[in-house]
Amino acid sequence: MINKYFNKYSYLKLKVIFFVLFTINLHAEGFINSPFINNEMLEAFSEVSIETKKQLCGYDEKFFISWGNIDINLPNKIKGYNSKKDNAYDVEGYHAENVLEEYSKAATFSFITNDREIKERLFNKLYEWAKDDALLETRQCLIRNPTRTIKEGQCENYWRDKNGQDPAPLHDDTDAVMIAHNMYQIYHTYFVNFKTKDPRHEAIKSWLKKWEKRTPMHVKFNFGIYMDWAIPNINFKYYQGKEFQGLVKNLLNNINKNILKDGSIRNRTTRGDRALWYHSSALGEISYAIELAYVNDVKIPDELLNKYEKAFNLMVKTLDDNEYIIPWARKSYNSTFDKNNPGYQDFQNDLDRYSDNALFLHSLQFRFPNSPVSEYLKNNLSSKAYSLKRDTWIGISLNCVHKVLAEKNIEQKAENELLNFLDNSS
Repeated sequence: MINKYFNKYSYLKLKVIFFVLFTINLHAEGFINSPFINNEMLEAFSEVSIETKKQLCGYDEKFFISWGNIDINLPNKIKGYNSKKDNAYDVEGYHAENVLEEYSKAATFSFITNDREIKERLFNKLYEWAKDDALLETRQCLIRNPTRTIKEGQCENYWRDKNGQDPAPLHDDTDAVMIAHNMYQIYHTYFVNFKTKDPRHEAIKSWLKKWEKRTPMHVKFNFGIYMDWAIPNINFKYYQGKEFQGLVKNLLNNINKNILKDGSIRNRTTRGDRALWYHSSALGEISYAIELAYVNDVKIPDELLNKYEKAFNLMVKTLDDNEYIIPWARKSYNSTFDKNNPGYQDFQNDLDRYSDNALFLHSLQFRFPNSPVSEYLKNNLSSKAYSLKRDTWIGISLNCVHKVLAEKNIEQKAENELLNFLDNSS
């Protein structure tokens, strides 16, 4: 009896030691630290071969890192957007977004392949941008204030021209802050434990700290720009070791109020010929909040999950037939709507080409594998999907992680069903 107890105790002790060692290893150079991924997910991801990850995330033999675009570098500033934001090629520093996209793809590739050479080159590039104070010459419109997000009397007056051709420095600064936050997220997710004694870290941290001070607080819930800057502020709290779950819970409550019972989203699904874009964009933001809740053990109201699925059903039905969204779109909230062509929607229907704010494309398949919407997404997305390789909200593509984990779960389920069948047959 004593021997049996001792063996059991020793086994449990070994399991605890293994878990501790594994947890330590997760935060070593080869792994990432993010409020969007927990240790259980990382462990499962690490069990999949590099070749399988590359295949699932579309990094085939034709893939190459576009160092030419990355080496164009982040500019000193962004200047010149108009209110309608339809003049990108006339904007000084407009290429910054392309630099971010290529950097995100390279960082995701480096992460899944554990390629230290690529990681070093990306780390040094981030250091060069930090050393040069990239983007910091952008006119500052946004402020870190508990009651407002925009400097009073500085940048509020845009759309003075009815066609939106008047200068809008707020757009310049918003883009600069969002790009900088992607770099903040990539650094703290992927580089903070890389060559920890390297002095380049101090320059990067100093530059990112300046951007933290220029990032607005989360003042009032709205869809758009990280749900009124909620995601960056959650990230700040997470990496500073502060409580952030309350903010996630608050987001969920506000999201629940703004998804209506029919699956439409307040002031988004009613946006005329851009209704599908605004609806899908809101679903993208919601998916980040849902994922934060799952990973950090924040309870998601059942009512919200039901409405979340209805909102996806509305999106999918509209993708199949644009006329489905007409009852909401015709309300044309802050938008245009052509009564002579009511089914027209200004939207990229090819989901493989959809990548901005697109976490839901694969997180849904991972979290809700039995949902009809998940089946639709699986059938309409390929390994060539842009969203698998880049994420211009948080830097490294979580879609790639979710794709790998979803496929792993499918294989595990099939294996378990086979074993059960063999057991019952014997």
